[in-house]
Amino acid sequence: MISIDVLNRILLLLFVVPSAHICWVDLKRRRIPNLSVAAGVLLLIAGRMLFPRPRWDITVVLEVLASFALFYLIRLFTRNRLGTGDVKYSAMIAAFIGFPVWFAAILFSSIAGLLVGFFLILMKKINTETKMPFAPFLAFGALTAFFIRDHVMKVFSGFLV
Repeated sequence: MISIDVLNRILLLLFVVPSAHICWVDLKRRRIPNLSVAAGVLLLIAGRMLFPRPRWDITVVLEVLASFALFYLIRLFTRNRLGTGDVKYSAMIAAFIGFPVWFAAILFSSIAGLLVGFFLILMKKINTETKMPFAPFLAFGALTAFFIRDHVMKVFSGFLV
């Protein structure tokens, strides 16, 4: 039997490899490649199936669909200021870390994007209408949430009790 630590490292690798490509393309072309996201989602779902669970059923698939739907609603409420690729990439993040850690990843991503954007506006490198690639911030938030997921779960369980 493979240890949980090894499984987590495999899952991390399955996230980082497509994410590096996704972030690079987003930085260079302001778009997120569908094939990279689709491959990432499928690999991560398969990777999460390796973890021992009391029941697996379709939980991971439901998390991916729910994260896509929630981020798509955010896209609509922001009048399409958030790209469709970002919506799909958030689903890949859900396949990687699941709920409720996904919410923390989105929070960390948003804060990082806000701080960098604010700094760039202060430095007069961009203005308020400039579109910034968000995938690198999403990747940062996902990795941060992944490494502190035990603390995130304690915080969320405190809200649920």
